[in-house]
Amino acid sequence: LEDEPLRHRHLITGRMQPHGNAVTGRIPLMGNNDVIWYQGVVAEQMPHYFKNAEGDEILFVHDGSGTLETMFGDIPFHPGDYLVIPRGTIWKIVFDKLPVRLITIESHGPVETPRRYRNHYGQMQEHAPYHERDFRPPTTLNTRDEKGEFFVDVKARHRLTRYTYRFNPCDVVGWD
Repeated sequence: LEDEPLRHRHLITGRMQPHGNAVTGRIPLMGNNDVIWYQGVVAEQMPHYFKNAEGDEILFVHDGSGTLETMFGDIPFHPGDYLVIPRGTIWKIVFDKLPVRLITIESHGPVETPRRYRNHYGQMQEHAPYHERDFRPPTTLNTRDEKGEFFVDVKARHRLTRYTYRFNPCDVVGWD
């Protein structure tokens, strides 16, 4: 409603029970046409790869560590890390230990550094809350030369569609 008064919300997420994996265990808490905030306590490893064709994703790892496997390479992560996954990226997250508390923000617009933190050359300014050294790209490109049945769940048109590959979808030679 347009005239609805502002109301305080207290979301008691500490009581959430572990369930699902990093994708199936997501519970939407708030959202609008631009972003959706999902909260979850991950109980299972991801059995398949995932690709969001609708938006960029930011994963905040409260507690837990592991590796984000992507078609661009692997990124190790630790508690307190943000993982930014661009739209259309095939990925799977592997946790060292479960359960893990995870926030996922799905953005239908691009996730990028705000202009107020960059100069006209694109470099980070001194007053930015983070610096270039805070961004960690993939560290290892694992060429997964495997044959078999590999599944990728693709989110598009507000639903999941499963694609089957005869090769590992992260089998790439490199990227620029």
